[in-house]
Amino acid sequence: MRDTAERWRAILGALTDEELERYHEIVGDQLDHEREHIWLQITLAGLALLAAIWLMSGLLRGVYWLWAILMLGLTAALGYWPYRRARSRRLWLAHRAAVEAEQARRRSKAD
Repeated sequence: MRDTAERWRAILGALTDEELERYHEIVGDQLDHEREHIWLQITLAGLALLAAIWLMSGLLRGVYWLWAILMLGLTAALGYWPYRRARSRRLWLAHRAAVEAEQARRRSKAD
């Protein structure tokens, strides 16, 4: 079975030029959406890092396990949204690169 990237390129090759251009616009809009509130994502990621450091220092000092479990939960909660947004952003960047590669292939084929 072909990998997902090859199947994705085959799907892009089947789109018309207008559909491909429209999808390029959709990808751009989605990337803009993923970049919204970047300051909040950075802040939450920083707080998650600080909570993880605090958790480690607490474990080294021998604090109660309940406190450690609560801090671990706080770290996961603070870091989850920035992590998911970063993964989505990478996915959409890969989509944009694939669309632009397909558009370049069609332009070179037309010349």
